Amino acid sequence: MASLETQVKTVINKLFKKSPKRAFRRNPLRDWQKIMVGSFLMCLAIFIVDGYFFFKINKGELFSGAAPQAEALPTLDRSSLKKLNETYTVREQKLQVLKTTNDIPADPSRDTNEKKPATINASVATSTASSTPEIVD
Repeated sequence: MASLETQVKTVINKLFKKSPKRAFRRNPLRDWQKIMVGSFLMCLAIFIVDGYFFFKINKGELFSGAAPQAEALPTLDRSSLKKLNETYTVREQKLQVLKTTNDIPADPSRDTNEKKPATINASVATSTASSTPEIVD
């Protein structure tokens, strides 16, 4: 049984063989050279891409799509303009009528089966100034 365990351990050790460890060496000159070369290459790449975009946009090739087609604007004839003008004059007249009349709208909480709107009893409204006017059907 011991020999089986040792054989399994040797097989596992061979499969997962560890490489010899090297000591971590610090070399500041090499680190700075890597940083400087990386920064230079990054700046160079940025300048190349920016130049490419600048010249493409300057020529108008980058954002060019399908040529814009001229849209036909709808034309208006005099009859439709007169009709529109009449519609708005009628609306203006209705608004002026609503502004000049002193009608109070009907109370929707009252009987909804009624067809005519409620009106204020003028005699009650003038005689009792402190109380609210009475609504008469």
